[in-house]
Amino acid sequence: MTTNQQQLEHYLAALEDALSGQSPALMQDALYDARNHLQETMAEHSELNFSDIASQYGSPAEVAQQYIALELQTQQFLTGTPAARRANGFFQPLFDSRNYQALGYFFLAWPLSLAYFAWFMLVGIPTMALSLLGVGLPVLALYLKLQRYLGLFEGKLISSLLGERMPRRPDTALMAKRSTSIREKLLGYISTPLGWKITLYSAVQLPLSSVYLLCSVGVFLTACLLLLSPLVDPVLHYFWPTLPIDINWYWLPLCLPAGVIGLTLSLYLAAALSRLQRAIARVLLIN
Repeated sequence: MTTNQQQLEHYLAALEDALSGQSPALMQDALYDARNHLQETMAEHSELNFSDIASQYGSPAEVAQQYIALELQTQQFLTGTPAARRANGFFQPLFDSRNYQALGYFFLAWPLSLAYFAWFMLVGIPTMALSLLGVGLPVLALYLKLQRYLGLFEGKLISSLLGERMPRRPDTALMAKRSTSIREKLLGYISTPLGWKITLYSAVQLPLSSVYLLCSVGVFLTACLLLLSPLVDPVLHYFWPTLPIDINWYWLPLCLPAGVIGLTLSLYLAAALSRLQRAIARVLLIN
């Protein structure tokens, strides 16, 4: 490792220390940007010392302050000013838009998790089996590399609908090895834990999303049907006269409160499951 590369690693370590206490996703993005910019500048201007290059980019403390300030502005832009609660107590979840966004995520998560699981079973498992013989190691490295992009895609979905800050850049674990051989790069993808963590996420997301869909979206839709049943029932009987369930309009005084309570309970479940999913994403989708 050259002197400039050693100084680069010291600079990144100082930047990581300056960002301590911030979200791991913000740290990953900041370290990626700094390493990418500094390495490209070092390659284009090999005659310059690292101290000259770093002085143009900024000290670790200055760069950390800029990222923290930009993160605050971005979060304020994305989430807006917190609105005053229109209701308190038991029915408060009905007026929180984040709960409806969580329902939207749970609705999308099941088909996506089915695709993740199919990718894991049809590609991941055979690749791991071939890697035991040695001939599948390059394919396994490619699979683990592609898993990182799957993690970025899932992270953007979680960030948009669940409000959890997720990485917007790849991890920097392998960027320090740009000059290494192809063999070392392949072994780097295999030995870095992030690809394996995302593979585990692909395996467990299908049963988790099934629980999310049943416990939140299923209860929500059932409550909506109960709430609207006196109005929808005549339409259903028009197209299906033999339908055994018959809820006439005079059931509305009972269906209305039962439906509202069901909606509220489903949103409580959505909020709790959203916290669970965000915690799982922080563990498995961030390096």
